Amino acid sequence: YGASPVLHAGKIILHCGPGKRVFMTALDLESGKTLWETNEPVAGDGQYNDQRKCMGSWSTPVIANVNGQTLIICSMALRVNAYEPTSGKIIWSCEGLHGKKGDLAYTSPVLANEICVAMGGFNGPAIGFRMQGSGDITDAQRLWLKEPNPQRISTGIFTNRHLFMANAGPNLFQCLNPATGEIVWQERSGGAACWGSMVLADKHLYVTDQNGTTHVFQPSTAGLEKVAENPLKERSNSTPAVSDGQVFIRTFRHLYCIGK
Repeated sequence: YGASPVLHAGKIILHCGPGKRVFMTALDLESGKTLWETNEPVAGDGQYNDQRKCMGSWSTPVIANVNGQTLIICSMALRVNAYEPTSGKIIWSCEGLHGKKGDLAYTSPVLANEICVAMGGFNGPAIGFRMQGSGDITDAQRLWLKEPNPQRISTGIFTNRHLFMANAGPNLFQCLNPATGEIVWQERSGGAACWGSMVLADKHLYVTDQNGTTHVFQPSTAGLEKVAENPLKERSNSTPAVSDGQVFIRTFRHLYCIGK
């Protein structure tokens, strides 16, 4: 289980993978009973194969309302799938995450209005597509595919009509146009690589790097506009959690609560 569980309508939604068998499942929140399982045809256990390539997805699914329909959307090793929450049926899928170094996905899909943006790992491709149709929508709905890219483990944020990313290698912050995949700006953070995902709170973006420094910046399309850098001086791969004006950050050694 590389992904985090997601709660929805009395169910626990879990992407089970990477492994010898990869599947999406829903469990009853009260009893733990399995409600449905949907296998992914191409499994990957995250290990090197005979061609020295890895395959696997650690992506946490997202719940989205798309054109009035609730969907579970998740990046798998080769494609992005949308599942119907009650039955687990795959409504549509979009190909494009196959990479030259490996078929890997770490980030969750990012939804930018009617567009879904998905990122491959290990310098793999990024894709953007319209969330419309049924079955294999690759040819009909995919808008762009960009490759190669920085190593991406941290999931970005869509705000101010743009996608903001903090990358794992190099330590590069980026602003992207989700409709085209074009880079609006990119600048080095001055810190370590980011594995934890970005969060938006009170009109600011927060992301914690692997040295335990939380970078706070404005979601500006003009360039990197840093507001603060807050070092904890402890290793961290976590995503900040925000609640009631407080920020919670987990390091390798401690759990911090930061607030007034």
